[in-house]
Amino acid sequence: MYKPGSQLTQARRQARCTRRQFLRSAALLGMAAASTPLWLRQGVPNLLPARAMAAGKILRLRLTTDITNIDPAFHPATADTQTLEAVNEGLVSYKPGTWEVVNVLAEKIEASPDGLRVDFKLREGVQFHHGYGELTAEDVKFSYERIIDPELQSSYKQDWEALDHVEVTGKYTGTIILKEPFAPLWTSTLPIAGGVILSKKAVTEKGLDVYKTSPVGTGPYEFVEWVPNQKVVLRRFADYWGEKPEWDEIHELVIPEDSAAEVALQTDELDFGLISGGAVERVQADPDFTVVEIPTMDYHGLVMNVQHPKLKDINVRQAIRYAVDVPGIIAGAYDGKAVRACSIIAPGQLGYWADAPCYERDVEKARSYLEKAGLKTLDVTLTVYNSEVERAAGEIIQASLAEVGINAEIITQDDATYWDGGFGETGLKERQLTYISWGTTNPDPTWSVMWFICDQVLQWNWMYWCDKEFDDLYYAALRELDRDKRNQLYIQLQQVWDKACNVIWTVHPIEYFAVRKGITAGISPAGVPVLQGFRSA
Repeated sequence: MYKPGSQLTQARRQARCTRRQFLRSAALLGMAAASTPLWLRQGVPNLLPARAMAAGKILRLRLTTDITNIDPAFHPATADTQTLEAVNEGLVSYKPGTWEVVNVLAEKIEASPDGLRVDFKLREGVQFHHGYGELTAEDVKFSYERIIDPELQSSYKQDWEALDHVEVTGKYTGTIILKEPFAPLWTSTLPIAGGVILSKKAVTEKGLDVYKTSPVGTGPYEFVEWVPNQKVVLRRFADYWGEKPEWDEIHELVIPEDSAAEVALQTDELDFGLISGGAVERVQADPDFTVVEIPTMDYHGLVMNVQHPKLKDINVRQAIRYAVDVPGIIAGAYDGKAVRACSIIAPGQLGYWADAPCYERDVEKARSYLEKAGLKTLDVTLTVYNSEVERAAGEIIQASLAEVGINAEIITQDDATYWDGGFGETGLKERQLTYISWGTTNPDPTWSVMWFICDQVLQWNWMYWCDKEFDDLYYAALRELDRDKRNQLYIQLQQVWDKACNVIWTVHPIEYFAVRKGITAGISPAGVPVLQGFRSA
């Protein structure tokens, strides 16, 4: 599961294995001895069971991708977000497992009647990790104002779209001053990663390149080790200001393939992890585990680069829209366990477009649109992330397009190459079709649509599409505090988007997590693990 960000590290090789490959190689090589770590038997980097590596109470979780950037200005994927939010804290946060906003670093926080000023008083004596000193209002000012600094070029600057500045009024007090009303402030900015407080001293001393994989916060767990492509180790912060953290250490193990994760669960090398829909019944039958089901607000789909010469003609894009077999993707890539998406905002969210058209496959109509473009055949590229779901979706799309004369060459990329490749002029010139699997971590619709405004072209707007009417509606929704009016504005902007025919939404996925018996998992309603919310029996 991914979400927008930037400033990724260089491409990394990912460990690949399947359950079938493991069983076959183990039989052939006679490596079934219990003393041999499973990961060595599979040819995967050594992820020795945490309980054998360190004394103490250890929680072992799966990461589907490696971390790349723990800086809240750039965090690109769930791996980075869940790690960031265990290490860092904000003035407020969502209470684990709910959408209830509660005070965290703020002892007191209050908005003015017009919403343009937010006064806060920090808890006193809160310490940063690794000896970086006490939290002060200067750190709040630094953390929020850096996001809107044009020199930083944060992909998350829309989180603080209305920020003017933070006024420091005392060592522990200050005021957030906005230029205009900003409806998402309390839903998609302050309670999530955009609202966390960094140590000004740590960021300044380390610099961005070092800080992104060596974060410093005030949270219950401090970041102590990263072995690329293998694991992240978080340790209980001895000087934590709040309730004593549950675990001595949390080990986040990088296991990209669902099948390998299932093996790790069965062999007692993992306590918690995302599993595929196809594994649900098998895991449910295991008495050592329970399965937690989370319908998400995430959105997956096929995006089309409207500026690429092969896709500029809307008739070509209409041909692709009617050629793609969305029910086939749901059945084949998601094991039938997903909610079909006909627009970007999921059911239950503000701005859900209940009457959005679900375009059904029509081969003859697709061919007629291709003919309107003056074409009988077309060669395109289809970029997918190298995971089981995305590869399967890509193959189904490829087969669908082939039936109407569109030949799609699938380009499979590892995580860093995939994310970097969509940015800047390289993405604009080279990306044609891209299958995306993106997530949203809070209920406000801003965080679903903000990535596709004109300002995000060359960043996260991989349609490379700019529409003034869409942008006007987006910014109007930011300023509108009336819920019903905001709801209508988000529906209107989706209608504008639909007419442009630059994306085929496929699913709002359902996520399934395996949880070892005796552990209560902390998972947000958006399906993001909340590490400080995990408890043992």
